[in-house]
Amino acid sequence: MVKTGRRPVSPAAGVLWGALAGLGASLALTALAALLLQKQLIGETAIGPVNIAVKVLSAFAASLVCCAAVRHKRVLLGGLAAFVYMFSAFAAFGLILGRFRFTPALLCDLAMAAAAGLLGGAAAGLFSKKG
Repeated sequence: MVKTGRRPVSPAAGVLWGALAGLGASLALTALAALLLQKQLIGETAIGPVNIAVKVLSAFAASLVCCAAVRHKRVLLGGLAAFVYMFSAFAAFGLILGRFRFTPALLCDLAMAAAAGLLGGAAAGLFSKKG
């Protein structure tokens, strides 16, 4: 375990905190996008790109929160946190809608989230003060 502040944080706890932060970021960004659509500040043609941006930014947020708690293997754990975020988001919505399936779109989104998480972990490692 690695100590951050006063409480020790295990890598598993860091990944879970990161995934929860990603879910929160996804919820907030989706609500913001819906508000912008309702106010007609963005058009309906922007839904696809906005959806991708929400996923990437949320995966990046999951990675950064994980890397803030864990000091070692940040790139790997950041990618894992983003992967867990994306899988849990798909699982939650799949269970709500009653149709969770492994599709090529899911696999692409998981790979995209993992890539964003790896980049977030690398950025956290590069810009951290404590190595």
